[in-house]
Amino acid sequence: EYLKIVHMADATFANIGDSHALNLSRFMPLLYLFAKEANRPDVMNFAADIYQKNKQPAVYDVLKRMIFNNIAIKEMEKLTPTYPIYSTCEWLKYTKVATIRNDSFTAFIKGGDNNQNHNHNDIGSIIVYGGSTPVLVDIGIDTYKFATFEGGRYTEIPWTQSPYHNLPIVNGVAQPAGEQYRDDRLFAEVGRIEISYGKAYPKEAGLEKLERIVELEDSRVVFTDKFKFTDESRRSVTEVLMAVRPVRVEDGCVIIDEKYRVSVSCGEISTEFVPFNDPLLERDWSTNGTTRILIKSDDVEEFEIKVEKI
Repeated sequence: EYLKIVHMADATFANIGDSHALNLSRFMPLLYLFAKEANRPDVMNFAADIYQKNKQPAVYDVLKRMIFNNIAIKEMEKLTPTYPIYSTCEWLKYTKVATIRNDSFTAFIKGGDNNQNHNHNDIGSIIVYGGSTPVLVDIGIDTYKFATFEGGRYTEIPWTQSPYHNLPIVNGVAQPAGEQYRDDRLFAEVGRIEISYGKAYPKEAGLEKLERIVELEDSRVVFTDKFKFTDESRRSVTEVLMAVRPVRVEDGCVIIDEKYRVSVSCGEISTEFVPFNDPLLERDWSTNGTTRILIKSDDVEEFEIKVEKI
């Protein structure tokens, strides 16, 4: 069920931790067979639809898998998918992921803790797609190297760190790694996701509580961070947004790909381009780097960010 929930558009999926946004449709034959064994016709329907629209070579790691893939592909090619594929709200309560959709946008939120397999420090991070256009993204991971699994994972690799996800930096403090850094509530319903994730930050951030509310309307996504601080004299927040399409700042707003406007309730906007310097990420996103959008306010209780079609 997970891959169906995190599907964004075309052959693109919301990616968590060290996963990649693309090239997952090659796993659809195995997903189809798992769904068949589990008596989940909705997931069989989804797998066949994705495979038929994005026919990537199936994964042939071992002879047994090759045989299974061939069995599945014959069935999948004959199946006529039924629509709609998705519900407008889909979430896994224990895995702590949620997706809400409408005809204009797909929005995804990740909960859980910062000690999961192939972890990134990204509790509460949001991913937004407008149709097939990646508006706000999780960069994923670059080519594995020594630092990926040794001491440099959260210091030498930016893409694992919370300042390189769609998250706030609070009083100069980001989320660290560790099971104790987690959300304490994730809830989703049609058109709305709520997450409480103040516990994902250490005490140095000075947070008593932090909530993110995502609301999906016909032509825009609105997400709001509500802060409660332990020390009212320390209320500095920098909201970070990550984009892989062209970005420019105009009249206090951010224009992404000349298609989407990001407006904010407060703060000063700046941007910085961060090169990937990695062929795997360049392949994933069809560009050579990402733009970090930084929205800084030194005295804030609430940040509202709107993403709307131009």
